[in-house]
Amino acid sequence: MNEKQLKDFIKYAISRLDGAWFRILEKKYGIDIAYEIDVEVWEDFAMRAARYLKKILALKDYDPNTYAETFKKANEEFRIFFDEEGEQEIIGNKLITRVTYCGQWEEIKKAGFADYAKAGKMCSDAHISTNRGIMKGLFPNKTFKFNLTKRIPAGDDCCELEIEIEGE
Repeated sequence: MNEKQLKDFIKYAISRLDGAWFRILEKKYGIDIAYEIDVEVWEDFAMRAARYLKKILALKDYDPNTYAETFKKANEEFRIFFDEEGEQEIIGNKLITRVTYCGQWEEIKKAGFADYAKAGKMCSDAHISTNRGIMKGLFPNKTFKFNLTKRIPAGDDCCELEIEIEGE
């Protein structure tokens, strides 16, 4: 298996694992409970994975001048899991991350959950919780505010998330 095949397999496996346990939770407990657990799981997974990436990539601890670069390096690796394309930039005191293509959203649509995600539940909250987890894993002693300003499921050209450090 070459590197591209391995990355494609990782994306496929993560997507199928997420979908499988979500469908089982939905069947057993209903969509609202499945949604709540989905949000919690993605935050926890992202936090733990970010801790691991921080260690193996030797990423820096929090510094107001370099935290965006640390996030960017970790986020590039996360994009493999989530089958995403996008970019990050700093505007003022905010880190802006944009997802211009989202494989997870494409899988949500294929599974028939698009209307539920458009209602503001699954996709948006999981996106925020995943980024919250990444920031917790990278910078455990800092707190951040998250504001999702654009959403692909709502017809926007990207999902745009503003991340602002609290108390700086």
